[in-house]
Amino acid sequence: MGILFSFFAGVALSMDCLAVASCYGIQSPKNRRLMLELGLWFGFFQFVMIIIGNMVGSLIITIIYKYAKILSVLILAGIAIKMFIEGIKGEEKCLEADKMRILYLAFATSVDSLLVGLAYSMLRQNLLLTAVIVGITCFVLTLIGFNIGSILHRFVGRVAQFLGSMILFLIAIKSLFVD
Repeated sequence: MGILFSFFAGVALSMDCLAVASCYGIQSPKNRRLMLELGLWFGFFQFVMIIIGNMVGSLIITIIYKYAKILSVLILAGIAIKMFIEGIKGEEKCLEADKMRILYLAFATSVDSLLVGLAYSMLRQNLLLTAVIVGITCFVLTLIGFNIGSILHRFVGRVAQFLGSMILFLIAIKSLFVD
């Protein structure tokens, strides 16, 4: 499992980050500072969670998996419902860009990386290389997602808020049923 595998793992692990970043891009299409902040936090959390997962090891994988899934679903579904309600009310913001929400989202979208780290502890693979590649890939895909949201903002405006909330809600639902 080399660099190519690590890159594809990074792409797969970053899809939630890409979707969340596109919601922020819809909301604040010209806020480049927010785009970089999202990329850095999301990439950092993906990197760190792989390391933490590896350190925790295989002894408690079933316990962590059980609670991580529920926590991730609750956070993402709650934000999706809030976005949908704000869209119905006609509010402009789809997500507030405060530090705590960004940290919650970074954690929620990186739970899968924790599990990858746990798996790597059993496989005895080069964890650090994978963690770095996943973190960088997530950073780049988060920036791409933000820019996709910026483009959508120009074409569909407030309707995109509903689309963003549906994306987050579908991610939460997917998290419930995918092992």
